[in-house]
Order: sequence, then C-alpha cells, then structure tokens
Amino acid sequence: MKTDYDYIVLGCGGIGSAALYWLARRAGTAVLGIEQFKLFHVNGSSQDYSRIIRHYYHKDNYARLTPHTYAAWETVKQESGVQIVTKTGGVVIAYEGSPQQATVERYAESLHTIDVGYEWLDNDDLAYRFPNFAPSARSRFVTRKMRASPTRRAATRPILRWRAAMTQRSWTSVR
Repeated sequence: MKTDYDYIVLGCGGIGSAALYWLARRAGTAVLGIEQFKLFHVNGSSQDYSRIIRHYYHKDNYARLTPHTYAAWETVKQESGVQIVTKTGGVVIAYEGSPQQATVERYAESLHTIDVGYEWLDNDDLAYRFPNFAPSARSRFVTRKMRASPTRRAATRPILRWRAAMTQRSWTSVR
C-alpha cells in the first residue's frame, strides 16, 4: 500500500472529491483523499437529488467563478463519458417594490459583469412563456442554468480516479 503522497485532501464528498480530482490532474502526481465515512455516504450535503449550477449570484466575485464551473463539468463529461449535468433554464421572480426586487436586479448586474445573456420579462411575456404563473411581478429569465445529478456525479469517480492518479480511502479518521 502506498504511504507517501505529495498532497492529501480531507473529506471526499462533492467538494472534496472535486478538489482531489483536479489537484491530481494538475499536479500530475499521486494525491490521497481521506474520508471519515464510507464513500458516497449520506452524511454530507452532496447526496441530495440534484444541485443547481447557475451564473447569477448576489456578488460579482461568485459570478466570475461560474464560467469555469461550466467548463469543468464539460471536461468531466468528456473524460468520464458520463453526462452529469442537464442544461435547463431558470426564472427568478420578484414583485415590483418588494425587497426581493433588488436581489433580482443584483443578479442581473452579476450576469452583465460576466457577459452572460438574460431577459427581463414583463407580465405578459411571463404569462405567455410560463402559463402556470399568474404574474404580477417583473421577472428575469436565465438561459444558462444546469442541474447536476449526484448519482451520475458519483458514477464518474472511479473512472476519473483511475485517470488522475488519485487514491481515496474511506472509514479513515484524522486526529
């Protein structure tokens, strides 16, 4: 059993596994991931049905990270052969004059900052495109939003682990 590693990542949930993979891929050396529970356990926050990946955030520094996440998911898809994310769309609705209106407007500013297109929909446009809404609000339609499947994401780990010289050890505590 290998005992010497240049890098060690503690925690192999969604974020830890991603860090482990990208670190091994970039470093070109053996990386160890240590998980206190069995791999793919349900104790973390990564095991729900899906996760939303989006470009709009309340702060520009978060929004600036998002184009890289879309590219990273595409790389994982290419290397694993597993489509993990599904591109959808999204609607964020705020009633005019409500406290949430400023949040939606801030989201639009963050999209503008990273040059991602969006649409403002008036009530008629919203009702036409989404008849299940009874609009009395100004809304924003985001054209680039994706949903990530944890089950499919987990299925890529053995494939990517093999390709990236990384090792994961479960049921390992760190003191």
